[in-house]
Amino acid sequence: MSALDVDTLWLHCASLASVPSLGWLVAVLDNSQPRTAHEHDVVAQALNDTFIDAAQDHPVRYAAQLS
Repeated sequence: MSALDVDTLWLHCASLASVPSLGWLVAVLDNSQPRTAHEHDVVAQALNDTFIDAAQDHPVRYAAQLS
């Protein structure tokens, strides 16, 4: 989690829904900003997309056998 790029996460959030700003996302992540259920779902999906993208950059040796 320490390698999480907040800018990339925000871009994923913005692609999913209209989000106010990068500052809003940071406030949501540090739990100082209340959020709606929809905003929670957007951030959760963006986190998922971010981690999936990161995993694509580091495939396992046997990845070709999985497809």
